[in-house]
Amino acid sequence: MQKKSIGAICALAAVVLAGTFALKPAWFYRIYNTVNPPDPANETEARRLYKYPPKNWYNDTIEYYKEGYATNWANERDDLPFSDEMKDGKNTFGYLIRDLDGDGVEELMIGMDDKPQTRFTEIYIWNFNMGARRIWFTGNGNYLYLCDNNIVRTDSWNGIEETQFMEYSSEDNAMRIVQVSPEPTPDKIELTPFKE
Repeated sequence: MQKKSIGAICALAAVVLAGTFALKPAWFYRIYNTVNPPDPANETEARRLYKYPPKNWYNDTIEYYKEGYATNWANERDDLPFSDEMKDGKNTFGYLIRDLDGDGVEELMIGMDDKPQTRFTEIYIWNFNMGARRIWFTGNGNYLYLCDNNIVRTDSWNGIEETQFMEYSSEDNAMRIVQVSPEPTPDKIELTPFKE
């Protein structure tokens, strides 16, 4: 009987230790950050322990787009191309920073506000394992629209017009298709322009 108790205690200790050092999903850090918020005075330690992004993690991406406008796109990278619509200069592009899934980490959306509803072409996220990543890149007739409750409507044209509704999930680092009724109306949002 005593050997079984000691074995159970050792097994429990092994599980706790494995859980302490194992890679955890984003939802674990979201709960942990809520219960025990990171100390903003020690950003490096907060990122290491909490998988918390650096403050204003999106600033480098915003500067990349601003430099693109300033240099006539000479800074364009193969792995991070600018959209043709942005480069042709016919539309005013800007950005929106918003926490799309309520996890305390903001996402970066890039788009244009030249229509009754704001059209977005790109979404950047903070990936808890890989850092800043672009998860959506579109344009040229395929657009995203932000609706109430951060529901994202996607309009695409692949021979036929298709509309879907999605929500961002940091657990998957991706957009999930959702069913909504009634269908939400896209919002008109004031963007911060890249070109000053």
